[in-house]
Amino acid sequence: MVFLTEQNILLSDLLQSALDVHNNDSLSIGELMNRIAERGFGLLFVILSLPMLFPLLPPGSAATIGFIYLLI
Repeated sequence: MVFLTEQNILLSDLLQSALDVHNNDSLSIGELMNRIAERGFGLLFVILSLPMLFPLLPPGSAATIGFIYLLI
């Protein structure tokens, strides 16, 4: 038998539960960050890497994103 604790719940399930609670209401970024807590690092890395998918970025943008990764 597997018990679901806070660490066993998937990040996608946490995000879905946050959206379910706020059906038509606005959901603040602060509340979202409180829900995902330290699990948000992976999501942050994915969000930061999305601009690198576009081949026509200004020069230096890859270095900027890399520097942000280094800071994290």
